[in-house]
Amino acid sequence: MNTATKTPIVLIHGLWMTPASWNTWAERYRAEGHEVIVPGWPGIDDRSVEDIRRDPSALKGIGLTQIVDHYEHIIRALPVKPIIMGHSFGGVITQMLADRGVGAAYVGVAPGQTAGITTLPCRRCGRAPRSSRTPSAATAPSRCRSATSTSRSATTSAAPRPTASGRSSR
Repeated sequence: MNTATKTPIVLIHGLWMTPASWNTWAERYRAEGHEVIVPGWPGIDDRSVEDIRRDPSALKGIGLTQIVDHYEHIIRALPVKPIIMGHSFGGVITQMLADRGVGAAYVGVAPGQTAGITTLPCRRCGRAPRSSRTPSAATAPSRCRSATSTSRSATTSAAPRPTASGRSSR
């Protein structure tokens, strides 16, 4: 299969990174026949880390909306919708581009979590898990009632179950 028939891939770097962070991935996908586009954020573009550190003024006033708009403009100029892949904060940008519907598929590689985005409740007990942003989250005991209860099986949900009438069974 040649590059004309394979879906292009857009790689979006994370915060404190540059497009160079994707070099190994880009080489792999190009070897597989994909067109790979690795644009930098506005103000980063194709500058080196040393250049950005020496003069970061091009990043002044650049916010999330401008970054997402920048990528949307690049993506909409492509002849077909690409696969969009973002790492870390680039994963957040990827999610925002998914909301705009500009890609064929979306991949978040260890995507960042933004403020105000809640996690899904536990399937076993219905409670929200401890925030992954709290320092003690990794070592804190589970809040799941099912996991700590001796009277319930770990597979039994502690949340009320609706019946055929729509009323709770508990």
